[in-house]
Amino acid sequence: MSRVGLFKRIKAKGESLWRETRLSDARRTEVMKSQKDTFERAGLSLDSAIQQTAETLELSNIRRTDTSMHYEIFAAISRVHDVKRILEIGTSSGVFTMFLAQLFTQASIQTWDLPPEGFASVGVDAGVESYRSIRIAYGDQTEKSRANLNSLRNVEQIRQDSTRLTFDSELFDLIWVDGDHTFPVVAFDIINALRLVRPQGWICVDDVRPRDTSRGTLGSQETFRTVKHLEQIGLVSLHLLMKRLDSASMLLEPESRKYVAVMRRLT
Repeated sequence: MSRVGLFKRIKAKGESLWRETRLSDARRTEVMKSQKDTFERAGLSLDSAIQQTAETLELSNIRRTDTSMHYEIFAAISRVHDVKRILEIGTSSGVFTMFLAQLFTQASIQTWDLPPEGFASVGVDAGVESYRSIRIAYGDQTEKSRANLNSLRNVEQIRQDSTRLTFDSELFDLIWVDGDHTFPVVAFDIINALRLVRPQGWICVDDVRPRDTSRGTLGSQETFRTVKHLEQIGLVSLHLLMKRLDSASMLLEPESRKYVAVMRRLT
C-alpha cells in the first residue's frame, strides 16, 4: 500500500473513533427509539425486521454490500403484506435484487435499469443532468447484475430507461425506487410508482434528503419535495426512516440526515 493510501486509512479510522466518542449513549438511545417508533407508525417492526434480514442473508449466502436500512424495511414489509409482484427501479449490481428474490420467494420481481448504451451516453451533453448521480457513483453495472441475476427464476431484468414505465399498466404490490436521484427523472419514477402500485401497496424511495447538502450526489431534496407533496394532497401516507444508524448519521441534525421514504397508496 502506498503512503498516501495508508495515510487515508489512518485518517478515516481516526475520524471514525472521534465520531464514536462524540456520540453519547443517551443520543444513541434517543435515535434508536425514534427509528423504532417510526417503524411502528408505518405498521412495521424494527426488531423482527433485523431478525428476518439476518436469517435471509444467512440462508441465501448473500454478501451484503450496504449498511442501508432498506434491507430491514423490506424484511419488515414481508412480515405484514402478502406481496405477489415487485417492481425495482435501479438494479445496479443486483445484490439487493438477489435479497428480494430470497425474501419474497413466491413473488415475481421486475427490475429496471439503463441499457449499456444508456450509461455510455450519460453526461456526454453537459446540458443533460439526468442520471448524473448514477454515472458518477457506479457507472455501468450491467455485467455484475447479469451474473448475479441470470439464475433467479422469479426475476425479470428489463434494460430500458425507467421513464418508459409511463406506458406500462401492470400493477405491483411493492415498488422500490432507487434509480436516478435528480429532477426530472426521480419525479417521473415516483409518479409512475404511485400509478402502478395497488391501493394500500407500498412504495419505498431511497436517499431522501430534507435539506440540500454538498456531500455527494446520492441524495436529493428533489425526492423529498416530491414525496412530501404526495403526502400533503392525501395520495399517500409517508414515513421517513433513517437510512443508516451509524455514528456519523446519528450525529447529524434530523434535517441533514439521509432517509428512506416509506409510502402507502391511500386511494
